[in-house]
Amino acid sequence: MENLINKYKDEYGYITNLEELYQELLNNNITMSEIKIIINKIIENNNNIRLSLSNKNKNLSKYNKNKQIIEENYPLKLLKNYKNIIPKIIIKNHINIDFYIDYIEKHLDNDEFISILPKKLNCDGLEIIDNILIHYIKTIKEIDIELVNIKDNEDINFWCNEKNKYLRIIRLIKEYKDSFNYIEKIEEDNFKNEVVYFLNNNDVPYIISDIKNDENSYESIYSLIESIENGTFKQIKTLNAESSFTVYEVRAFKQHTRIVFTHVGKNKYCIILALTNKKEAGTYEANRIKERVKLYSNKRDKYELNDDVKKLLLKGEK
Repeated sequence: MENLINKYKDEYGYITNLEELYQELLNNNITMSEIKIIINKIIENNNNIRLSLSNKNKNLSKYNKNKQIIEENYPLKLLKNYKNIIPKIIIKNHINIDFYIDYIEKHLDNDEFISILPKKLNCDGLEIIDNILIHYIKTIKEIDIELVNIKDNEDINFWCNEKNKYLRIIRLIKEYKDSFNYIEKIEEDNFKNEVVYFLNNNDVPYIISDIKNDENSYESIYSLIESIENGTFKQIKTLNAESSFTVYEVRAFKQHTRIVFTHVGKNKYCIILALTNKKEAGTYEANRIKERVKLYSNKRDKYELNDDVKKLLLKGEK
């Protein structure tokens, strides 16, 4: 442990990169209570070193500024009761926000990323939004710490612009979250993504034939469709489907069901394929996805909303 801490000390024994040290402590499976004690000792150590430095020391201003940033970001002054330390910036492991962050990063110059946020602020929806906010709050903190050691004006301007960009994202997402306090219940029930379905030559959604031989999967598939409608995207991941557009999947691990879909417009998603058989794995499954995505790619203009699909699933009809 001492070696790990020494890694972050400068020539005076002062530790400036608390964020990186904290992450490494987490990666080494140190318990939160131990981390709290370690960081508290580090702050105490830093204070002692700072006070011992001469006012004429050219590095003192840097340490003072760094101390201020660290104390603003990590309220460690209250550590006597170990209550207000860092847990608020820990992203919950069961909530995957990679899809949201990737989409936001690709749409930084406009407000379109708001459309992919959860449409219902139930438990999952609220956690997703909060974790996105946490991600960007941490990003801004990292930029602040980086700015302490930058002297070049061009670099300073770059990072200040980056910080303003992320502050704007936080503001817009917070406004979106706060707006739910004023949405009437009847409006909230209708506030969801539009889901459309890739149709076969008989104008029947492919998803119907995909699941017709596995009636036990209907409820799970219905739940996955709802997660797309609600914007919570259950266990979402991006697929490498060799297409000109981005393809995603949502999955229910326990039920071995998956839905492959793509984003076709603001608040609008098209379901391309459903997989229900746990034996459909590896090369076979990858080929099924690849073939269906290729077929869809050739007929992308032929999709339409079919409200009967979820009803069929619920009733177990074919």
